[in-house]
Amino acid sequence: MNSKPASGRLKKIISFLKEAEKMKSVERIACLRGGKRRENDAEHSWHLALMVITFEKELEIDFDVGKALKLTAVHDLLEIYCGDCWSANEKEKKEKKKRELQAAEKTFALLPSDLATEFRALWDEYEAGETTEAKIVKALDKICYPLQYGISEKIVYYPENESAWGERMAYAMPRCKFSPVLTEVLEQLLDELHAMKLECVHPDEFERE
Repeated sequence: MNSKPASGRLKKIISFLKEAEKMKSVERIACLRGGKRRENDAEHSWHLALMVITFEKELEIDFDVGKALKLTAVHDLLEIYCGDCWSANEKEKKEKKKRELQAAEKTFALLPSDLATEFRALWDEYEAGETTEAKIVKALDKICYPLQYGISEKIVYYPENESAWGERMAYAMPRCKFSPVLTEVLEQLLDELHAMKLECVHPDEFERE
């Protein structure tokens, strides 16, 4: 095979894609159907992308679906370096944000400069949550939790206190308020979970089953 060697640009892109594959090994809090293992970031991002295109017509909102899918693809990329975690208080939120910013710098620096700028801008847009596309993706990202909990029939959470689950869902609702459809979807999923009377399970518990 006498093909010419890849350019420096293509080598960087290939190297980035190989590194991004680590998303498949980043465990999230929720577990999959049957509770055999925890969901990973790549699976979550795929499911979130599917939600974006599935709800496109239901939302009755004029938005750029392509942009929303790009936000979906990059929103958790940096977790290949900092992992997925929930912050329980303001101190932990600040520490989490610091780790994420450091991870973002490291992640996007793997790309050619123009793509690094584009990907970082997409991540910043998602984090800010101000554009229509970012609002939609953030809302659906929050909806993913009760959706996955209902599928697995396990609410996996670090139960530091009795109100932890309620606080988390109270945090999700404001993200959905801009859309009557997404508010209805979240309420439906929460009602289903309440009817199932599921107890919070520590992430380590189902791994020992």
